[in-house]
Amino acid sequence: MPTQNSRRRSYDPLDPDADLDRLSSDELEETVFGPDPSRPRRREARAPRPAAPQPTKFCHACAETLDARAELCPACGVRQPASARRAPRRDRTMATMLALASLVLGGVMLHKFYLGRTGAGILSILFFWTGIPWVVSLVNLITFLTSDDETFQERYA
Repeated sequence: MPTQNSRRRSYDPLDPDADLDRLSSDELEETVFGPDPSRPRRREARAPRPAAPQPTKFCHACAETLDARAELCPACGVRQPASARRAPRRDRTMATMLALASLVLGGVMLHKFYLGRTGAGILSILFFWTGIPWVVSLVNLITFLTSDDETFQERYA
């Protein structure tokens, strides 16, 4: 006796080796013409997906666990500092090396693209022939070399 799974297999009606005699008339019709839209199809029950874990943070006033996107703590009502929503940190060493490479390449200012200042980077590409971007790259290189990490992060993060 055929099992439930073997009867639900799809058959190719043009295949001469297909055993279509074992199918009922409804199954044969569905095999040839496709599923009937007027008849509801049985769906197998699926296990519910586990919810993705939400990122959390702690309230700086009462240490209550909050959703990472929360601006106010529901427990104490204190507004959370904006520093928690800061842009990604930029590496001062990488920016310095890109500024040095920009000097070698004639002032293309690759470090501006790295720091997220694409407008200044595009302007440097358009006006590299003037020599002004080379001078700006030199000034930026000296600034990167003389600043500490905290000052760099305040200015460019």
